[in-house]
Amino acid sequence: MNERRGTLHFRTGEGPALIALATSFISQEQADLNLKQEVGSKSFQKVLTEGRAKWSKQLGRVRVDTIDETQLKVFYTNLWKSMLFPRYLTEVDAKGHEVHRSPYTGDVRSGKLVADSGFWDSYRTVYQLQSMVFPDNLGGLISGWVNGYTEAGWLPEWASPGQHASMVGTMGDVTLADAIAKSKWGFVSGFDVNTAYEAIKKDAFSDPQGLFGREGLRDYIQKGYVTDDVSESVSRTLNYYVSDAAIARAAQILGNHGDAKALAARSKRYEVLFNKDSHFFQPKDSDGKFVDYFNPLSWGNGFTEASAWQYRFYVPHDVDGLQKLYNGKLCHAIHSMMSKTTGRPYEVGSYGTDIHEMLELGAIQKGFGQYAHGNQPVHHVLYVAKKAGCNNVADKYLRKAMQDLYTVDGWAGDEDNGEMASWYVLSALGVYSLEGAKDEIVLGSPAIKHATMELPNKRVLTIATENQAKDNVYVQSVMWVPDGGEKRTVTDNVLKYTELMSGGKLTFTMSPSPKASHHLRAAKRH
Repeated sequence: MNERRGTLHFRTGEGPALIALATSFISQEQADLNLKQEVGSKSFQKVLTEGRAKWSKQLGRVRVDTIDETQLKVFYTNLWKSMLFPRYLTEVDAKGHEVHRSPYTGDVRSGKLVADSGFWDSYRTVYQLQSMVFPDNLGGLISGWVNGYTEAGWLPEWASPGQHASMVGTMGDVTLADAIAKSKWGFVSGFDVNTAYEAIKKDAFSDPQGLFGREGLRDYIQKGYVTDDVSESVSRTLNYYVSDAAIARAAQILGNHGDAKALAARSKRYEVLFNKDSHFFQPKDSDGKFVDYFNPLSWGNGFTEASAWQYRFYVPHDVDGLQKLYNGKLCHAIHSMMSKTTGRPYEVGSYGTDIHEMLELGAIQKGFGQYAHGNQPVHHVLYVAKKAGCNNVADKYLRKAMQDLYTVDGWAGDEDNGEMASWYVLSALGVYSLEGAKDEIVLGSPAIKHATMELPNKRVLTIATENQAKDNVYVQSVMWVPDGGEKRTVTDNVLKYTELMSGGKLTFTMSPSPKASHHLRAAKRH
């Protein structure tokens, strides 16, 4: 690549200088072409006006009526932030073809490529929100990840722009599995489904190589867990369970029944790391014994950016099984997590010093106990509670998190890759995807008064609330009216994704007091 350097000189006192700038990962000539395509002879005001129009169109896909002006600002700030990641590295050549420079091979390739996203964070909410509000864009993002797999030989875990082996687990498996399912249901398109499945199957069955793959995979397959001689062994293992569950569902949808059976069975072996005496997931050595150094307040030592408290309910793919681990007292256990508001909230453990995530937990402990919402490992907990029927604790703290931890000044911790922002948008609307590749949406406690969401095929999802107010956080009832269908009461806090995406009206009735029968569903099960 030819490199050209220069210096710009400006005369002072002669007003503002307007500079048009474009970049390229490919060449100087491509940068010149990018500048011509994106700006050309447009004035600054023209570029500004067009940019505002594009943002307005995208933000306008969800229109909300909020409790107050502050909530309106917070909602759209988070919706905006959710759209910033991942980034396309795609450029358009002189023939109008999409091209990119591969960070994995160094050459120029055709098609899309994306980067600047860590799946450890973003798999939880970013792509789920995209699949509801921007399903047309989601297909392009997945195509970019599939190209990354083709070029690198593995699915990247944290592309920045190439593979960076940061965090633990191959959580892109959940994102691609979810996209595969939604493509088969007719809501996402634009990527090679078979190659996408090939990528996630490789993560699940092939020995790791260099910066790619699952460390400790052989022990995980043979013993059911990653042994403690591998760093962050408990977090790795729990993440592998979550990924395997999603891949199994995608495999089933694609007719790969052997893979589906094997991976579904692997995903439900979490009991092997659950200590029935302590009621925590704990590290084990290669002989199958729990290690002696365990302390539930200690960060690291088997856990990623957290302690055993934050990973206590990390089985979002099998809430019924989690209920059984807690002998039908899961609601009580989650409540205890939120109520642990006194005493030291953490020990530095293997980190050796305070890290910002610890300090962020300490800052909110009085109101949230061990629920460290400033980091991603707990973001499923209150929706596990909703699915388990723990409505009182879930409704209270969902709304408290939205009210106290999302403000016009920013976020309570790691707003990584749009993940925390996406959590807010989904939660404010009262809809959340707990399990990848499953036709299910868990209903929460919406914070907005009313919302309309543009859907594919000119359909609309309306979310309405009755008796909505800042203090009316408890859901009393939920009614669903599908387009062209009959009204029905939702009694178990879940609806199908395919139903919601086909359009209709979802109405939540709110109250300042808990609903008396909040443990009914859990009690009936056990």
